[in-house]
Amino acid sequence: MKSYRTKLPVFVVAAVLMLLSAAVTFAQNTGTVIFTEAQINETYRVTNPLRSSLTNVSVDLKAGAVDIYATHTSRRAGTTVDTVTELAPAVSADGSIDWTVLSIVTTSGETVSDEIIASVNTSIANSWANYWRGRTFRYAMTGVLVTEDSVSFDYVTTGAERPVQPTVVAGDGVVSLSYTESELNDAYVVTTPRRQTLSDMYVDLQPGQVVISATFTPALRGEPIETVTTLVPEIDNGQITWTVIAISADGQPASGATLTQINNAIVNSWLAHWRQNLGPNALTGVVILDDSITFSYSA
Repeated sequence: MKSYRTKLPVFVVAAVLMLLSAAVTFAQNTGTVIFTEAQINETYRVTNPLRSSLTNVSVDLKAGAVDIYATHTSRRAGTTVDTVTELAPAVSADGSIDWTVLSIVTTSGETVSDEIIASVNTSIANSWANYWRGRTFRYAMTGVLVTEDSVSFDYVTTGAERPVQPTVVAGDGVVSLSYTESELNDAYVVTTPRRQTLSDMYVDLQPGQVVISATFTPALRGEPIETVTTLVPEIDNGQITWTVIAISADGQPASGATLTQINNAIVNSWLAHWRQNLGPNALTGVVILDDSITFSYSA
């Protein structure tokens, strides 16, 4: 089985924009933060793979491990399977959290097909790792504890950057501009580099972050690669930086030329899209929910 890490090299790209992070606030240099099972189920979302869909996703915590239940429906065969994926965390020497997939079986304990295993590794396991990256990537973890009703992390802050905080906008003279997830997918267009193609692009809004999935085909008739890019923004003096906290290729962290190509195609187009649509306005806030993204600026 595969091991996914909650801390990857960070690529920061500046644009004129911002975000709300739906994470628990880390208020001190060292400490412990706790996420309840109810909080996790309210905010964790799975990015569906291209060839299947996942529904009825739920997270069940237990001592030392996590069970993620889901109904897998193959878009080609039309078959449906109820599965449970077990993952266990461990703290690495550099302060990362490794989430290792221990097992993938049906809810009745039967072996699943290779297609289901691939689907889990590129959707559930990857989305789970991305979920925690978006909440812990600014911190070095010193411990992790999973109980039947919570996940707790012991942490040390790693730098001067503050965590992304929710922005509350109220009062006169404030303009809000909102897009639904459907409207955003209709409007967002990627400019593909020469000899490369991007297809099946989908922008998935999640609390506090944006997840962009696409099929990327490199130059010179390379093999198609299923990619998932996760970004979170932060606002400072009206300017926004979009931080890429994860880029995966076929369920694994992207690297080398593949990482550069995906970054150039998807991330740069994402920044250009918002530069064009928001213009020179000095933003005061952005709220990202499951089905909408709202930008605020002074009138």
